[in-house]
Amino acid sequence: MENNDFINERNKLLSELDSYNMDDIVNYCKKYNINIPDDEKVMLAGLHKARLYIINPIITDKMKENSKIWLLEHGFNASIDEHYHCLICEKPYPTKQDADICFKNHNEKEHLRWVAREVVWMKSYMYDLMKYISFIDKKYKIDD
Repeated sequence: MENNDFINERNKLLSELDSYNMDDIVNYCKKYNINIPDDEKVMLAGLHKARLYIINPIITDKMKENSKIWLLEHGFNASIDEHYHCLICEKPYPTKQDADICFKNHNEKEHLRWVAREVVWMKSYMYDLMKYISFIDKKYKIDD
C-alpha cells in the first residue's frame, strides 16, 4: 500500500508541478526520505526532467512541453543524459564550459578541499588497483 501511496503522490506532484510551492515539494521528499538538493533550482530541474520523461497518461504532452521550456529557460539541458556538473558543488550545467566556469569561480578553500578529496579518492583507487595488479602478476607469473 505504501508503494501505491508513493506513486500516487508522485504522479500528483508531477501533474500539478506548476502550481506546487517549495514547502509542498520538501514535505513530499521528507515523507518518502528523498534526498533534497541544497539548490531549489536543481530540485525543480530534477522534477521537471522526471515529468518530461515519465510514461504516465496523467502527464499530458502540454505538461511535458512546459517542463522542457522551464528547463531550457533556467539553463538546464532537457535531456536526461546530456549534462555536466561543477566538480566542486556538483550543480548541473548544459555545457562543459559552463561547469568549468562554475569550478573556476569557487574560492581557494573550496578548490583546496576538492584537491584533498580527489587525492584521498585517488589513493584509495590506487591501493585497489595495485592489489589487482599484484593478483594478476601472481596468477599469470608476470614478474617471474
